Amino acid sequence: HAEAGSSFHLKRDSNWVRPAQPLQNLASSKGVETGSSEPEALPAAYFEKWGRNGKSKKRYVLFDEGLQAILWKNKPSDRSAVGVLPLSSIQDIVIGVQTPVLNKVAKLAKLDPDRVLSVVADQRTLDLQAETVEQQVLWVSGLKLRYGALVKKRGFAAAEAPVLPKELARKVKAYTAPYRSSLCSLRNTCEKLQAITSYSDTFKAVVELAGKPPVVCHGCGNVLMMEANFCKHCGRPTFVSTNTRNVEELQAVHIS
Repeated sequence: HAEAGSSFHLKRDSNWVRPAQPLQNLASSKGVETGSSEPEALPAAYFEKWGRNGKSKKRYVLFDEGLQAILWKNKPSDRSAVGVLPLSSIQDIVIGVQTPVLNKVAKLAKLDPDRVLSVVADQRTLDLQAETVEQQVLWVSGLKLRYGALVKKRGFAAAEAPVLPKELARKVKAYTAPYRSSLCSLRNTCEKLQAITSYSDTFKAVVELAGKPPVVCHGCGNVLMMEANFCKHCGRPTFVSTNTRNVEELQAVHIS
């Protein structure tokens, strides 16, 4: 607590996203969907789009629910999009100046770090500046919800993603290596959540088939074959649990 009369300044964390409602289906720390409800419609809006040349252009950005892709146009009435970014190619969604494109323009007066967001894909980034912080939060939360739902439904296989029409597929561009980003926290989090779900299913199946507590590794919590003497995951001797630990505890050990 600050003493009376003292002054202090709070610096906004670049990874922080102010909660927007409804976000009950977001994982508490990463903003990834864990529930089964469909996310609300994400309203199209104007953004300043920053490019590799260090300049920005006003673009009308929308999310196509059918194609599961982000599209941007010059204006709403345009029939064709200027660019497109498939949701399946995304690795991370971040706020603040964190990508090579935004680092290049970080000192420009026109750039507002508190209103920018970057959609990081495997071959490029989409760097946008919202008109308000509320708009930024809404889009970051909405895109994370949709990414989590897509992974939950289709997994990470690109072949399972919706196929773009040829005219749109030609608009998918790749950046050269210096302008790409290696950020992938969102994807890694979804992979862990998917592993937890798979592990939980395996655990329950073993219990149902055996009719008794499963054989688990005392060291890492890995579910073992009934006749196994050693854990293939960590090499420790097997441990038969007389009181089955709950799935959440085993999962926490498994992914730690």
